[in-house]
Amino acid sequence: MRLPVLLVFSSALLAVASPAQAQPGCLQTAVRLPGVYKGEKLYALCTADLQVRYSLTDRIPRMVVEELTPAKLSGTVSREDNFRADERLPLDARADINDYRSSGYDRGHLAPAADFKYSAGAMDNSFLLSNIAPQEPTFNQQAWNGLENATRACAKQVGNLTVITGTLGKSGSLHGRGRVTVPASFYKMWTDGKDYRLWVMPNIALGKLSGQQYGQYEMSIKQLQTFWPEFSTGLPLNPAEPGKLCPGAIPLKASSPAPQTQPHPTNLPKPAAQPTYPPPRNDVYYANCTAARAAGAAPLYRGQPGYRPAMDRDGDGVACE
Repeated sequence: MRLPVLLVFSSALLAVASPAQAQPGCLQTAVRLPGVYKGEKLYALCTADLQVRYSLTDRIPRMVVEELTPAKLSGTVSREDNFRADERLPLDARADINDYRSSGYDRGHLAPAADFKYSAGAMDNSFLLSNIAPQEPTFNQQAWNGLENATRACAKQVGNLTVITGTLGKSGSLHGRGRVTVPASFYKMWTDGKDYRLWVMPNIALGKLSGQQYGQYEMSIKQLQTFWPEFSTGLPLNPAEPGKLCPGAIPLKASSPAPQTQPHPTNLPKPAAQPTYPPPRNDVYYANCTAARAAGAAPLYRGQPGYRPAMDRDGDGVACE
């Protein structure tokens, strides 16, 4: 097993083993960050603005935690796209710019740059690739961006908001090289320590969504744990039911109908081995992967036209790899 390497980087930028939040110079948060993702020990990174749990095998973060306040969001520091490898990570486990070039995926922030306008250093650190994962461009720029905007609106409403953002699963790798994992889904959770909201969204071409449309991706902590069994915040939250924090930022799902004879609410998605995706369109059909490749459509991702589970041999959400 690889042991984390401690590098003396600067007093404001530290890489340490768990629990990172207890170290000087690290963001102080009440959230207890899990140290394991599906059996893999995660590498702990922190700055004064972020807590990160990073997968050395997938070369992407699995969790990033930030604390937002209205004062932080009132800053005026401009964005400069200084994407770069995080030299705090072991050399053979870090992503670099060449991994993302011409890959067809955006370098998607987990903690977005727009949250760090209060500090030039915090803004610069948000472009470290330890805070980045491959995102489908339309999803990154539209559906996910809308959720980020709602997050800032919630922070201004509650005054102090903990935001937990991360990645789930695997949907291939950049350039098919097996170096940097393309996550199957992204999740974002808001909490004020007493209530929460949580969304899991597939990393596919999702355009702009209405508030009610975001509801199909909202779930409870317990449902998230079907995808990441070790996930826990250590906060006194009800894991069995979706939260109701900041209902004005993104409307809650429509209320359930009057109680029926069913033992459970019918409007909650059933736990599954992978996050729930929109059903595939039926106006495109490929008899097999040979036909999909001949049409120039391969690989096919879950939710895309032509995708069928029968063509996805390993069930990872990518057919005809």
